[in-house]
Amino acid sequence: MSTLETERELVYKGYPIEVRKHPVGFRCGYVKLDIHHPLYGVDYQDEKFPYIPVHGGVTYSAMEGNHWVLGFDTGHAGDGFDPAIMDDEYRQQMEKMSYYQVMLKDGVCWSTADIIEELCKMVDCLEMIRLKSVFGKK
Repeated sequence: MSTLETERELVYKGYPIEVRKHPVGFRCGYVKLDIHHPLYGVDYQDEKFPYIPVHGGVTYSAMEGNHWVLGFDTGHAGDGFDPAIMDDEYRQQMEKMSYYQVMLKDGVCWSTADIIEELCKMVDCLEMIRLKSVFGKK
């Protein structure tokens, strides 16, 4: 189960979505699937798991309560940190590292709105997967 702090929760096309803050200073996006979705219970590392075009790919899948949760993060090469959400402990450690300054200056810092936009694209893809399983491939 993810222990990241929730920054924003909403529902898009019937799917609960959530933005969580990582203490290192980047955000993650999560979509909650109910038991009726064909990807419910399918680990993102499973060979049956389909490609979902989301930033950095799907990097998380786990049971959380009654939902199977899929997620992605923005802590990849080329991504930046948001000092406003970074824990003080990490900030102090990172300030000693040279690449931290490069990521602050040159990395793309994903805002809450950016994550929500990416989550909506993810939901659109998940909904297409659901519909294909219900109505068959055409």
